Amino acid sequence: MREPVDENGELIFTACRLEPMRKTSMPVAPCMERAFGYCGSRRFVVFTRTRFGLVYWMDGVDDGLSVVAVWDRFLNHPLIHPHISGCRFQARVVAPEELTMFASPAEALRVELEELGDAILLDREKRVVWVGFLAQAFLYLTVAVAFEDLPDDDEEKMDNPRKVEAARQIELLEWLDCRLKGTSHVSGIKSKWRRWLSRRHKYHRNGPAPTNISDGVSA
Repeated sequence: MREPVDENGELIFTACRLEPMRKTSMPVAPCMERAFGYCGSRRFVVFTRTRFGLVYWMDGVDDGLSVVAVWDRFLNHPLIHPHISGCRFQARVVAPEELTMFASPAEALRVELEELGDAILLDREKRVVWVGFLAQAFLYLTVAVAFEDLPDDDEEKMDNPRKVEAARQIELLEWLDCRLKGTSHVSGIKSKWRRWLSRRHKYHRNGPAPTNISDGVSA
């Protein structure tokens, strides 16, 4: 029974020594968490992406998967990309033979945690985003939840990927575009994103989906 405790302690100690998450000044849309499939009520929620292209979220109590078509468009948006430059929102599997190259087990564990990739941590109350290692985000959530009230045991769980409504996803991109243009006139922007998402779903059924707004959508 002693060994697992020691291993858990080493895991936490190593995660704490990773580069800390950094606070960004990126604009946060009121609909951001909903656009990524989070429907919970916790103050903090973390988002990253799985190797299968799904958005993974966790709030320190629950976690789930979401089918989100606009994730890449969001990350590459002119108002967002400068704040996440250098981040990798997807894990890389470390082969066992790679771990034998390091001088110590602690160093190998550090690399494993770093290769889990980066994450976006959203403070839903202050509407502020932090970015950094997923392992660091998990520790942050663990501490934050310790000071919050836990939900009821019968609160709904999400065991299957949640397909986010297209309107929610479009709303997020429209909000960012309006901030970028400094205007509240969104009729043309709405038309652009609705055409893109509609064509993307069509390609998803019949062939490769377009990844750029210019793919299959005229200006």
